[in-house]
Amino acid sequence: MPKIRQLHMHMNRLTELRDLCRRECADLEVLDVGQNKVRELPVALVHFLPNLTTLTISNNDIEKLPPLLGFHKNLKNLSVEGNPVKQVRRAIIERGTDAILAFLKDKYISSQDDVVEEWALLREKEHEDYATQEYSYQKENYQPGVAQKAQPAHSNQDVGRLMNVAEFNQAQA
Repeated sequence: MPKIRQLHMHMNRLTELRDLCRRECADLEVLDVGQNKVRELPVALVHFLPNLTTLTISNNDIEKLPPLLGFHKNLKNLSVEGNPVKQVRRAIIERGTDAILAFLKDKYISSQDDVVEEWALLREKEHEDYATQEYSYQKENYQPGVAQKAQPAHSNQDVGRLMNVAEFNQAQA
C-alpha cells in the first residue's frame, strides 16, 4: 500500500474518523476533514497519526477536543473553527494552534485523558494477530526447488480435487 502523506476529505458527509485510526495511516501529515458531520475526535487519532502536522476539522459537530491532542509532537496547524467546542473559549481558538494546544495540554489529566478507545485497541490487536500469521508464500517459509510438504485437505472441495487428480493419474497409467 502506498504511503499517503495528505488526505483531503472535506465535504464528504463523514460522521466519524475511526477508519483513520490504523497503522497504515501513520505517515499521514495533512488531514482535512472539514465541513463534515464529525461529532468526535478520537483519542486514538493522536496515537495512530504521529506524523500529522496539519489537522483541519473546521465546520463539523465536534463539542470536545481530546486533551491528549495538546501533547502531539508534530501538530503545527490545527483548525477547529465552526465547531460547537465548549471546553475551549473562542478567544483561545482565535489565538491559533499554539494557544489551543497549550490549553489542551493544561487541561490534561493523567489516567483519564490518555485512555484510548476500546475499539482502537481491538483493531490494533487484530492487526498484530494477522501480522504474526505464517503463510506458505512468505519468504522464510518458501524454498525454491524443494518440494513442499503436502497439506491435508481442509474442505470438501479440496478432497474432491485430490480425488480427481488421483483418478486422472490412474487413468493415465
